[in-house]
Amino acid sequence: MFEVRIHGRGGQGVVTGAEMLSIAAFLGGRHAQAFPSFGSERTGAPVVAFCRMDDKEIRLREPIMEPDALIIQDPHPAEPGGSVQWPEKGRFHPDQHHPHL
Repeated sequence: MFEVRIHGRGGQGVVTGAEMLSIAAFLGGRHAQAFPSFGSERTGAPVVAFCRMDDKEIRLREPIMEPDALIIQDPHPAEPGGSVQWPEKGRFHPDQHHPHL
């Protein structure tokens, strides 16, 4: 199973991005699911969306805590003290060209 977690703010297309990933996986013949997690639905509020893809049926329904890929559309939640929960060391290699990561 390949799991993706996307962080951003309302209005940046975080939920749409997760849905598009799952649709692409489905059209490629894989099982997929996408779902958001957010508080108040307003522009600029922190948003997290999840996407899972696998060759077999996906029965999990919980948030993804240790993703295979982490997409950050807004750097502020990724800064120290922000809302991003980083995967275990070695599972994700931040972009070295990004000043906030």
